[in-house]
Amino acid sequence: MEHKKERRKETRISVEIKVSIKAESLSKEITELRTRNISLSGVLLQGQPVFPIGTICHINFYLQTANQTNDDISFRLVSRVVRNDNNEMALEFIEIPPVSFYHLKRIICSNSLLSDFINKEIRLMYGNIPEDF
Repeated sequence: MEHKKERRKETRISVEIKVSIKAESLSKEITELRTRNISLSGVLLQGQPVFPIGTICHINFYLQTANQTNDDISFRLVSRVVRNDNNEMALEFIEIPPVSFYHLKRIICSNSLLSDFINKEIRLMYGNIPEDF
C-alpha cells in the first residue's frame, strides 16, 4: 500500500469553531459549518453543502469570549476550495487581513502545545512579526 506524501507545510490544529461561508458565485451564506482543523494556510470544514474545487469563498469565523457577554469576536478570510468530499471541504487561505491573521495566530497557538514551533513557522512564512501580533 502506497502512502501519499504529506504536502502541507504548516502545523494543523484540531479545533471546532463555528463558521459561515459564502461562495462568491452564490448569493446565500451557509451558516451551519464547523472547522475540523486549521493551520496558517487553510482550514478543513465539516458540513453541507460542499462547493466545487476552485470556488472562491469568504469565511467568517465566530469565536466566543471567555466572559458570558455579547462581545464575541468574528473575523473574515478569503479562501479557495482545494478539496471536497461528501461532508468536508478543504480551503486554502488566499487573503488574510492583518486583524484576521492576529486572530488566526491566537487560535492556533492557544490550541497547541507547540506554540514556540508555530511562532517559528510564522517567522519563516511571514518574516519577523511581533510576538503580541
